[in-house]
Amino acid sequence: MRKALFYFPLAFLLFACSSSRSTMKRAEAYFFKHDYTEALPLYQKLARKKGTDDAKLRAATCYIHLHEPDKVVFWYSQVELFDKADPWHHFQYGKALFQCGRYDEAKVWFERYGQEVPHDKSSRKQVYAIEHLEEFHKDSLHFEIRKLDINSRDRDFAPAYFKEGIVFVSNRDWNPTSDRRSLETNERFFDLYFSKTSENGSQIDVNTFADELNGKFHEGPVCFNNEENRIIFTRSEKEPKLYTAKLIGNKWTNIRPMRLNFRAKSMGHPAVSADFKTLVFVADVTGMGQGGADLYISHFKNGRWSTPENLGTEINSPGQEMFPFIHTDGSLYFASDGKGGLGGLDIFYCEWKDGEFATPKPLSYPINTHRDDFGLVLSHDGRTGYLSSDREGGQGLDDIYGVIFTEPNKTIVQGRIMTMDGHGNSFPVRHTKVVAIDNYSKDTMLTKVTDNLGDFTMRLESGRMYSLACTEQGFLPLVKNLDLNSEDRYHHAELVLQKPLPTGVPFQTIVKDKDSGLPVKMAKVSFRDSTEKEIVLYTDDQGIITTQLKPNMPYDIRVGKTKYINNYYRIETEQATTTTQRPIQELSLERISAQKILLAKKGVWQSGNSELNADVYELLDKVAIFAKNHPGVKLQVNVYTDSRGNSFFNMRNSQTIARRALEFLQHEGVSRRVIQARGFGEEALLNHCGNGIDCSEEEHLVNNRIEITIIDYNSKAVQVEQANYDWLFFSPDAPFLPLISR
Repeated sequence: MRKALFYFPLAFLLFACSSSRSTMKRAEAYFFKHDYTEALPLYQKLARKKGTDDAKLRAATCYIHLHEPDKVVFWYSQVELFDKADPWHHFQYGKALFQCGRYDEAKVWFERYGQEVPHDKSSRKQVYAIEHLEEFHKDSLHFEIRKLDINSRDRDFAPAYFKEGIVFVSNRDWNPTSDRRSLETNERFFDLYFSKTSENGSQIDVNTFADELNGKFHEGPVCFNNEENRIIFTRSEKEPKLYTAKLIGNKWTNIRPMRLNFRAKSMGHPAVSADFKTLVFVADVTGMGQGGADLYISHFKNGRWSTPENLGTEINSPGQEMFPFIHTDGSLYFASDGKGGLGGLDIFYCEWKDGEFATPKPLSYPINTHRDDFGLVLSHDGRTGYLSSDREGGQGLDDIYGVIFTEPNKTIVQGRIMTMDGHGNSFPVRHTKVVAIDNYSKDTMLTKVTDNLGDFTMRLESGRMYSLACTEQGFLPLVKNLDLNSEDRYHHAELVLQKPLPTGVPFQTIVKDKDSGLPVKMAKVSFRDSTEKEIVLYTDDQGIITTQLKPNMPYDIRVGKTKYINNYYRIETEQATTTTQRPIQELSLERISAQKILLAKKGVWQSGNSELNADVYELLDKVAIFAKNHPGVKLQVNVYTDSRGNSFFNMRNSQTIARRALEFLQHEGVSRRVIQARGFGEEALLNHCGNGIDCSEEEHLVNNRIEITIIDYNSKAVQVEQANYDWLFFSPDAPFLPLISR
C-alpha cells in the first residue's frame, strides 16, 4: 500500500546492455518517477527472457513500494542468481517472507543479511522477533478488534478523533466524475472524510470532511488540538508538507504551510500534544536521520515552533517510522518496520518520562499482525481506540478497525508489609491498608488490605510509576516508589513500617517550590543523625511529612527531587516532650534551569593577581560537590576583573584564573565534558567604576568576582542521581535551620 505518501529512492543494480535496451530505458524512466504501476509490466515483459535477473529484482522492488508482499516473494524467488544480489534485496526478501507468515524462511535471509552487513542491527531485531513470537501473543485476550462498516474496497486509514466522530484518510470512489490518480500507484488521490460515532459506539454517516481542506492532490493524515479548533495536516503536491488551519464558525480558514526552520524533502504524519505545544512528525532529510522516514519533534516556544530534532536511535531505525500519535498522558505511539515485531509495519509505544520518550515497546497481537498495522489512536481514558491495517479478512486494501482494551497490560505486584523490633526480628503488619497512587495523575488507583501474613496482591497497569502509601495507626507514615516500566510482569515490594520513638521529638515540615511557593509532592527528605543512621521519607500531596526524631541529636537533612537542585539543612533536636506544640517548618527546593547563576563570590582577588585564594578554593569545592550530586547538569565558570590596569592584561588574567579553576575541578573528579571555564576581563562591570573613574578599593573589588552558571541539564541523568546519591554536604557552611532549638 502507499500509506506514507513519502517516496524514497532505492539503491539499484547496474543493468547490462541488451537488445531490450529501449524497453528497459522506458521502465527505468517510470521507476525513477515512482510510477511503479507503469514500470511493472515493462519489467515483467523483460523478465520472461533468460538471464534477466535485473528486471526481476526491479519487479520485486516495485511490489515492495506497492506493499504486496506475496508478489515480492514470487519475483525474488524467480531470480536465478539471487545469492549474488545486493544485501538490501536479501533483507527485503526476509521482510516479505515474514509478512507472508513464512517465519523459518525469513529467519534464514535475515541471518544472512546480518552476516553481510554486521553493523546494521535491523536483522538481529527481526531474528529476535521470530524466535520470540509467543511473546507477541501472550496478551491477546486483552484486546478486542472489531470491523467497521465505514470501510470501502479501497484504502481507509489514519483516523483522528474530532468532535462526535473521527476524521480519516481514504481514496474511495466517492465522486465518479473525478478520477484523479497518483502516478506511483495508479490509485485515486487521498482525501479527508468524517464519520460520526453513534450512541452504541459504531461509526455511521460517512461524508467528505471540510471541502476547503481537500485539494487536488493527497490530503492527510491530520491531528487536532484539544479544543478542536486548530488542525495540522499533510498536503502532498510535489512533495508532502505540513499545513495548518483554524476553525472559525464552520469553515477552516488561514490555510497555510507550517513555518518550521527545517529543510526536508518531505514532511507529514503530524501528531500534536493536547496543549498544542509538542509536535511529532515524519520527515525524510537527506544526509540526516537513521534511514528511511524518521520521527522528529518540535516545541512551541515564544510564539514559534522550534527547529525540529530527530528523536534518535532509541525510536528511529534504518527502516520506516511513521504515523505517530501523542496520547493525553504524553505517551507516543507510532508504526515502524525496522524495530522487529510480527512483520510489516508494527505499532510501538513509549512513555513520556522526565522530559523525554522512554524506550519503545511493541504492542501485542492482535493489535500487531504479520501484515501492516499502523495509525493507532486512543481515547482519553485509553480504553478504546482505532487502528489501520491491511490484515487478512478486511474489506479493502487498508481498513480502519475499532479497538477495545478488555484489560490493559497489567503487572502483578506481590507485596508484604512488615515491622522490626529492637533486635532485628521482623513481624507482619496484618489487616492494614496500602494504597497505590499514580505518580503522573496523583490519583488513587487501588486500595488493598494485608492478610494475616502481611501480604497483599495488586494488578497495576504496566509502564507506569506508582507510590505505595501506608498510614497504619501506631506507625510512622511510609511512602515507597514503585517502578513498573520493566518487561517483568511480576514485581515484589516490601514495606517496613517504623514505630515512633517512645521519647521522640515530634517533627513536621513542608517542602515548597522556592519560586512558586507551591508544595512539592513526592519530594525525598532524608535525615541522617550523628550515628550515621538514616531515615528516608517522601512528602504527601500537600508537600508535608510528619515523623519523630531522637532527642538531643544533630541531624543533617537532604531534600531532593527530579528537576530540582538538592538542598541541605542541619538541625539539632531538644529534649523530648509530649506537651510542646511546634509550628510546621518549611524547606525549599529550587528548579534546575539553564542560564541560572548557581554560586557567586565577589572581591575574591586583588587587581592583577591570578592566584586562587582560599575563598575561591572554598567556592570550587562546592561546585565539585554539586557537579557530583547532579551529573545531568552542565556548568560554566565565569571569571571577571575590575577595570584597573590594561584591559588586555585583565582579559588574560581572568582567562588564567578560569583555566586554573577548571584544572582544580578536574583534579577533584569533575568531568571536562560537563564544565566550561571562561574569562571575561573587565567586560561586565557591576558598578560605575570604569576606566578613569575614581573609586574606592571596596568599590573596585566588587567587580573582581567568580560566578558559576547552569548552562544545561539532562533530566534523565538527574533522575538516576536522585535514586543513588551519596551524602555530600557544603560543609562547613551547610545552611543552619533552627527548626528545634534548645
